[in-house]
Amino acid sequence: MRYRLLAIFLLIGGAVLLGAGSCTARQISDLTEAGMRVAGEDPERAAQAGRAAGQLTGAFAPMPVETERAIGGSIAVQSLHQQGQLHPSEELQEYVNLVGRAVAENSPRAGFPFAFGVVDREDVNAWAAPGGYIFVTAGLLREMENEAQLAGVLGHEIAHVTEGHLLSIIRRSQRLAGLTDLAEVAAGRDMSQVRNAVNVGTTTLFERGFDQNMEFDADAAGMEYAALTGYDPQGLVRYLRVLRARAGERGGGWLTATHPPLERRIQRLEARLQSDFAGIGGAVQEQRYREVIRRTLGS
Repeated sequence: MRYRLLAIFLLIGGAVLLGAGSCTARQISDLTEAGMRVAGEDPERAAQAGRAAGQLTGAFAPMPVETERAIGGSIAVQSLHQQGQLHPSEELQEYVNLVGRAVAENSPRAGFPFAFGVVDREDVNAWAAPGGYIFVTAGLLREMENEAQLAGVLGHEIAHVTEGHLLSIIRRSQRLAGLTDLAEVAAGRDMSQVRNAVNVGTTTLFERGFDQNMEFDADAAGMEYAALTGYDPQGLVRYLRVLRARAGERGGGWLTATHPPLERRIQRLEARLQSDFAGIGGAVQEQRYREVIRRTLGS
C-alpha cells in the first residue's frame, strides 16, 4: 500500500510539474525511484516503479504539433478511404469551413490550422482526427435546421481535438503494447508502429467510440465555443433533440454504437444551459443555412 500511494503521490506532483513545462518523463521516473528508496523499498522494486511512472507520465506529455498533424493527417486519409470522398460542392466546403474556423477561434487553440470537410454520404456522422481535421457528412447537414446547430456540432468535434481525446487513447494503446512514445515513432518513421497508431485511431472513431466522459466534456466545451462565437448556445442540444426524435426511424446507428445515450447527453446539456447560459441568446441563422443547403445539397 505504501508503495502504491507514494507512486501515485509522485505521479500527481510530476503531472503538475509537467503542466508547467519544467519536468520530463525521465525526471519523473528518477523522482519516483528516489522516493521509493527513501520510503524503504528495495532498489529493484524502486526502479520498476520509476520506469512505470516515467511511461505513464510520458503519455500525458505535450506532443509536437508536427507529430500531431502527421498522425492526424494519416487518420484523416484513412477515414476518407473508409467513409467516402469529400462532397464536390466548393460552396458547401467553404461554408462549413467558415463556420468551423470561427468557432475554433474561440477555443483554447485559437490560431491552430483546423480544416473542415463535408463527406459525400447520406448517413449521419461527424468525427475529428488529431491535428484539427474535422469531418461531417452530407446526411448530417440535411437533418440540421440552422447554423447554430452546425456551430454546436463542429464545436463538439473541435473540443475532441483541443482536449486531445483521440491522441490520449492512441498513446495509451502504445504504452499498453510496450511500444515507443508516439512522437518518437513518428519522428523515427517506424511505419509499422505508425500504422498501428492510425488503426487504433480509426477503430476508435468508427467502432469503439470515446469514453463517455470524453463525449460529455466535448458536448459542454463545444456548446461553450459556439456561444463565445455568438451563436445560440442551445444549438447543439436542439440538434440532439432532432436526432433523438429520428433515432427510432434509423435504429440508432452510429449514435448508439459510439456515443452515450442521447437522453443523457441532452439532460446534461440542459442542466448546463440552466446553470451557466440562462437568458443568453445568440445567432441562429436559419435562413442562410437553409439557402446554402438547398443550393448545394438540393434539399
